[in-house]
Amino acid sequence: MKMAKFSKFGLSVIAGSALLAMQASAAIITPGNPLGWAGYTYYGSTGTDPGTGASAAITGTYARSGNGSAQLHLDDNLTSEADWAITFGGSASYGLSSLSTLSYDWYRSSTSTTNGIVAPSFALGMTDGTYLIYEYAYNHTGNPAADVWTTENILDGIWWSTGNGTGSCARYGAFTTLSAFNTNCFSGDGSFDTLDMFMGYAYSGTFDGAVDNVVMTVVGGPSLNANFELDQTSVVPEPVSFALVAAGLLGIVAIRRRKR
Repeated sequence: MKMAKFSKFGLSVIAGSALLAMQASAAIITPGNPLGWAGYTYYGSTGTDPGTGASAAITGTYARSGNGSAQLHLDDNLTSEADWAITFGGSASYGLSSLSTLSYDWYRSSTSTTNGIVAPSFALGMTDGTYLIYEYAYNHTGNPAADVWTTENILDGIWWSTGNGTGSCARYGAFTTLSAFNTNCFSGDGSFDTLDMFMGYAYSGTFDGAVDNVVMTVVGGPSLNANFELDQTSVVPEPVSFALVAAGLLGIVAIRRRKR
C-alpha cells in the first residue's frame, strides 16, 4: 500500500486562547463560519502540481449529525489528495501524553472504485514538522463498511510516522501506539499543533466519502468537538462558536503535502 509523507505548507490558524475556551458541546463548522478549519487539495508527486478532480467541501451529500458533513472527493485516489485540517495558532500545542480522547466519524460511499481497504485517515501534525498517521487498514481486518457512518476511536490505535529518524522513528519505521512513539521518538515530550483528516495518494480509482464530529480532549486543557454543517441563518451559534469566530480570522500559516 502506498503511504503519504507530509511537510507543512498552508493551513488555517485558530488562536490557542480560543481553543482553551472551548467546551464539550459541539462547535458548528459551516462554509460561512469555518472557525479555523479548511479544506485542501493536492496533486502530483510533489503535491503542488496543477490538477483537477479533487474536492474538500462542506456539503449535504452525506449528512451526519445534522444537515451536512465535510465531504472528500477524488477522481483518482492514486495521484491526488483531499484534506480537512486545522492548526492551532500562536504557541498553542498539546502533548501526546495529555490526550484523553481522540475520535472522528468517517463515511465511505459504495460509489468509490478505489481499493476497498481504505477509508478517510487521520493525522496529528507534530511540532517538529513530522506527522503521526492513523489508517483504517492497520487497525482492522476486512474492508470498511460502505454507505454507513463509522465512529473511529483512535487514541489507543496503531499509527505510523513520517519521521526522518532511525529505527522506529524513521518514516514507516514502526506501526505502534502514540504512547510508544512519544516514548521512543520524543523522549516522552512529543506535542502536536495540527489535526488533519484526509484521503489520497493510495490506490488508483475514485473515492467519495466524508468526515465529521472530530472530538479531542486534553487533560487539564481544552476540549474540541467539531461538527460540520451547512450554513443555517436561523441557527444561533453556541458560545463556543462565538469564541472561535475571531480565531478563524487570525490568518494563514504554511502546510505542505508531499505524498509517495
